[in-house]
Amino acid sequence: MGADSMTGSRVHKRIATRTLVLGAGLLCATGGPAHALPPIQSQWVFAAGTRGLAWTEDFSGISGIGFGLSTVREDYGRVDLQFTYAYSPLETISDLNSRIDGGVNIFSFGIDYNAFTTPEHTFIGQYFTAGLAYNNMAWKYTEPVEIEDTRVSRDALSGAELYVGVGLNFAQFEWLRLGLELTPGYIIWLGGSNRGFERESFDRFYNLKLSARAAIRIR
Repeated sequence: MGADSMTGSRVHKRIATRTLVLGAGLLCATGGPAHALPPIQSQWVFAAGTRGLAWTEDFSGISGIGFGLSTVREDYGRVDLQFTYAYSPLETISDLNSRIDGGVNIFSFGIDYNAFTTPEHTFIGQYFTAGLAYNNMAWKYTEPVEIEDTRVSRDALSGAELYVGVGLNFAQFEWLRLGLELTPGYIIWLGGSNRGFERESFDRFYNLKLSARAAIRIR
């Protein structure tokens, strides 16, 4: 074996040794290898009924129903994915509102995180929640309106909602949860409507919702 080959072999051995030492040091510093999320502890399907107040001159309250999937991981709280349908009558305060038939339908898809302050096995459970939802608000005109030389009978507007809140499970059984959730939120509208109305046609507004929830364990 030549001198160059022996030298190259020694260099490779030194690099390998230093890599092992560095890896061992990192493991000691971090307490071990990177940990993945803990396994799913339980999963639930839930339904909710909601009533709410809206701090805006456009809407006269909010009523809705929703359903979704909850995933619980040990020491990581609960994550909810949910779809909600809500209806809100409109106050006649503008030319646009006066042309809308009855009220607006709001379809919402949201995700929220829930941090519990009580152990899961207790009969009564309390938690805090924070979430984000995408809203699509749709309505029908009493009579078709003229927008850019097009007669329009329906329209829609997209928006986003940020909310925080507090929840109370007043019954926590192994396969059933019953509770209430109070969530203040803030809704903003994104861009114009599908048919050309500016988003300023509707106000951004704060709201306060009270939801009654029932959840059944599926895993």
